[in-house]
Amino acid sequence: MRVEGAAEIDAALKDSRKAILREQRKANRLVAKKAEGWARADAAATGGGKKGRRSQQAASANAIKGRGTATSARLQVVPGARTPFAAVAFWGMTKRTGFYARDRYRASTTPQSQRWVGDDWGPAVQAGDRSAGPYVIADTIIDHRTEIDTIYFDAHAGVVERALKGESA
Repeated sequence: MRVEGAAEIDAALKDSRKAILREQRKANRLVAKKAEGWARADAAATGGGKKGRRSQQAASANAIKGRGTATSARLQVVPGARTPFAAVAFWGMTKRTGFYARDRYRASTTPQSQRWVGDDWGPAVQAGDRSAGPYVIADTIIDHRTEIDTIYFDAHAGVVERALKGESA
């Protein structure tokens, strides 16, 4: 069997390795920036407990930062001068702190913040698990999973398509 252009296609596929890495980096950055926007919007939309008050997540929405590298896309919570409580807002806490830790508040059933989500959230936990991960952020990733998958698929499909046409990357 003889295929016309097989040598060119083979050469283009070999050249496409660098292009795939380049497209992966671009896709990771795009996913990180889009997910940052989605997570910030979802956090800002969370309601507060009392009339006229914002939730900790809403007040900390700008602390969510998207980071995309050649190997990964991730969302980070980066507390700042205006949002020193951002880590607590999205990760929760194990015990009461400050004045609320005093003995006279021990019997209170009102939590100071949400329960800590734990330190075992990461690659071992599926991204589609709503019971694991940081508050608001885990749900955002799950809700936008289709869009994230599409970004990655489109990035890789374009490289493979160009390679099969015999175009260099």
